[in-house]
Amino acid sequence: MPKKSTPILNIHNLNMVFGEEAFTLKNINNIEINRGEIVGVLGESGCGKTTFGKCLIGLINHRDMTRFGITSMSGNDLDSKIEYLHHPQIFKSNNILNGTKKELLEYRKHVQMIFQQPRASLNMNMPVRKILEESVRIDDPNINPKSLEERIEKLADRFELGGSNWERIAKLKPKKLSGGERRRVGIAKVFAVNPDIIIADEPVASLDVSVRGKIIDALYKEWEIRYKQWESGERENPLTIIIISHDYNLIQSLAHKVLVFYGDVHVKRGTIVDYYLTSESTKNGRHKKHPYSQKLESDSKFMVDPNLDEFETDLPNNRGSRIITKGCIYINNCPVASEACSGAVASEWNYSSSDDMPCRK
Repeated sequence: MPKKSTPILNIHNLNMVFGEEAFTLKNINNIEINRGEIVGVLGESGCGKTTFGKCLIGLINHRDMTRFGITSMSGNDLDSKIEYLHHPQIFKSNNILNGTKKELLEYRKHVQMIFQQPRASLNMNMPVRKILEESVRIDDPNINPKSLEERIEKLADRFELGGSNWERIAKLKPKKLSGGERRRVGIAKVFAVNPDIIIADEPVASLDVSVRGKIIDALYKEWEIRYKQWESGERENPLTIIIISHDYNLIQSLAHKVLVFYGDVHVKRGTIVDYYLTSESTKNGRHKKHPYSQKLESDSKFMVDPNLDEFETDLPNNRGSRIITKGCIYINNCPVASEACSGAVASEWNYSSSDDMPCRK
């Protein structure tokens, strides 16, 4: 009988205001990410996906509010809170967003992030081999030299850094590498730590098509191997992956469930407008997707199908010149919007159930 998965991350009341409401995260509440899930975070550029990922890794937190220009990290009279449930003893406050520097260093032994810009995570003046060695030692401080070398070479091969190129790349610093090579080093560095959770922010953006496929395949195979080891009792934890992307087809092919972010250019907000499972029940039409999810799906079909002359969608671009700034953030672009969508019910959805949205009823 398959093991029952339990939550590893809980997000409560995630509300943040950046600057004079130049951009905000709104009402991201009651989201559970379970152990062993592949969770997709989908949405167009600028909608808050990366900001959400940085909150999960603790890069955006109460200590650095001034640095990030955050004027508020609370909503509904409650502070924003993200709980890490696998090792709750790490954070005395029981909140990643309140973590101390020491607590966050310990947390990142278990949770790693693949950054969209590799420069954000790599020491640009450290040789590649030393970067991978340092990361492997985080996972296994007492590893012997032979095993260390084997793990580094295996990582290099897996992410297209090895073979005849390894002797050259191993000695180079990231600033001397190509953009694609830097991206692959950044991904190999994350895998070297052997974390329980990987947050992958556009992991294959700007890479060649052939390399994209190999990296996605490596990511999925690692997840699959660890999941089977967890089910058989060989491993304490499966691998949990959170993939952040604007690529609808990538998310649909990998994720077990999807969080859809939306940012309205007029309202300057970022929040989740849809939550759905990519299961058979979804494919069979028993799940009614939010109109914005339907639009992303239609747009993705248009991009990959040369036989389509136009977007296959009936969704309008807007609802006229009047801009509504409260309630559901998609209200200005939604063909089924009603008065209920501008009220408190629409702005306080509980995302633990995908049927709570007024537009589903």
